[in-house]
Amino acid sequence: MSAETNRELSLQAKLTYPGFELDVDLQLELSGVTGLFGPSGGGKTTLLRIIAGLDRNANAQVSFAGEAWQTSKNFVPAHRRPAGFVFQDARLFSHLTVRGNLQFALTRSRGSGDGISFAEVVSTMKLAPLMDRDVENLSGGERQRVAIARTLLTNPRLLLMDEPLAALDAEHKREILPYIEALPERFGIPAIYVSHAVGEMARLADNVIVLEGGRVTAIDSATSILNREALQPSSLPFEPVAILTVSVIEHLAGNYLTRVNHHGQHMTVPYIDGRVAGESARL
Repeated sequence: MSAETNRELSLQAKLTYPGFELDVDLQLELSGVTGLFGPSGGGKTTLLRIIAGLDRNANAQVSFAGEAWQTSKNFVPAHRRPAGFVFQDARLFSHLTVRGNLQFALTRSRGSGDGISFAEVVSTMKLAPLMDRDVENLSGGERQRVAIARTLLTNPRLLLMDEPLAALDAEHKREILPYIEALPERFGIPAIYVSHAVGEMARLADNVIVLEGGRVTAIDSATSILNREALQPSSLPFEPVAILTVSVIEHLAGNYLTRVNHHGQHMTVPYIDGRVAGESARL
């Protein structure tokens, strides 16, 4: 699938609730994963819903890739926006198998059929062994993999992910992170990823937007944002971290370790899933 050349998101949004006001004005050239980061109650999910077209009451102007999705005179409903939304809960059809859920999305996919293929999605998300399973019998991590696959099969040009790991325990989070990490490169679709977990931002995000109290307080690369001591006095509940981009040398499978190279310095670290020798990874 050819990469989208225009990925500019233009967003002006104002929305007032009792005790809360969202006021955002953004012009972004999206690539990879853009993290929408901040404390709970800061307006992250609200902003994502406005982009998706799930909040018609917002005073907003939204355009993506040169297409106006919302203006003062026009509102494109969610089902007509080429944006795929992955919710905190998988929201699968319980009366259908995994295959049935995916085929439903495929029949309702946008475009002329020249987008993401069914086989490619099943392979990427490693769903082949699950295809005939009832979704009620899946683990939390498996359900979210199916939900992401179903969203991809709608042939979106933008992925919106609202804390997709929030309901998962630590083990299932580790299981699904490599799949999410691979999405932008594998399918050429930019993603906006909502979370208040610094570990998820460090692992997944290329750039980060910090949203606090309904206002954008910082926009920069993930490396710059997450190690800024200037953020410490704010309401963000984390300490600055360091992010290293390394190259995988080899896996020591028996010891659940991986040897990596960082500018000539070799280190042995806990096993890095989803990366083969020669590929880059983040620590």
